[in-house]
Amino acid sequence: MEADDQEVSQTSASAPPDRNPPSSDLYDVALTPTDPSVAPNARTQPTLKVSTLGKLRDSDLESGSCPKSSQTSSAACGELWRSPATYCYLVSVVFVVMGILMAALFTALVTGDRGGVLALQICGGLLAGITYPAYIVKIFFFSDNFRYIKNAGISTTDLQGHIAEVRAARAAVVWTMSCYHMERRTRMVSSGKTMRVETYTVKVVTWTGTETFAFRSVWDESPPTLGGLDDYQRTRVKFRKTFRFGDADSAAQFSAQEAYFVAANRARDVSYDLSSALIIPGFQEAVMATTAAAGDRPFFLHVGWYCVAALLLLELPFSFFMMKQSAKKYFEYQKILQC
Repeated sequence: MEADDQEVSQTSASAPPDRNPPSSDLYDVALTPTDPSVAPNARTQPTLKVSTLGKLRDSDLESGSCPKSSQTSSAACGELWRSPATYCYLVSVVFVVMGILMAALFTALVTGDRGGVLALQICGGLLAGITYPAYIVKIFFFSDNFRYIKNAGISTTDLQGHIAEVRAARAAVVWTMSCYHMERRTRMVSSGKTMRVETYTVKVVTWTGTETFAFRSVWDESPPTLGGLDDYQRTRVKFRKTFRFGDADSAAQFSAQEAYFVAANRARDVSYDLSSALIIPGFQEAVMATTAAAGDRPFFLHVGWYCVAALLLLELPFSFFMMKQSAKKYFEYQKILQC
């Protein structure tokens, strides 16, 4: 972990001391020997280090002498509105609220045709009843924000160690193949006071199997460490992973093994789906690191508070506050495979 504090040399050993030095209960002044290559009349910039009795001023935070506690509101807003998930959450909340209003208020607002009111209530209930569960599933199973909260509190030192472990781990590429056919089925549905037969098509999976790509060696070409973790007190890190081949022969081997796997199983049914995935032991998609001791985090950065906010449709305000309190960085593992 790179330190942010940098000591700047005093330009002249004979230069007179500062007549108004900073208070000793706030700062320690570190001076280094004169650098003869620097002009004698250059200004002196001593290193400022916070003591246990004082607090840093805003100007010292801007100069990088210690991690910043938060981003600016404009930076957090920009990050929030650049995320596609923001619009997904916004649409979900609008649909849920519209459905609740349609189901609960149309009886009081609409008079006359009771059948029309009932239809609007049913539509509103369905809208809220379908959208709200989808919103919850998206948040708790596919949201990076939930992963950040779940994996918050890791120290920057531990995170650098985790990156080193994942870089050293032996990766694997696994093919997954499923064979299936389509079937037409019928069911009885109600249409007012009558019943009718409806025909629909369903996908029937009859076989699923996996195969692992066989190669001789693997190495990682991603950076050994992630820089900038000390710029802010808390940093959200989004991890990605990719692989490529060390030479043309390895790429040809990959295609040949994939073709053999497909040929050996494609006759099991009419159609098939094939996908491949890079598996790295210990890989985490998203974490939140802190410059403080491991496990140290504000009270609101806990899974319980996030769940409460999400259930009350307040995930977006919570996300904005989390983005303001932490910066964001990306790190990509690059595995090279060779046969």
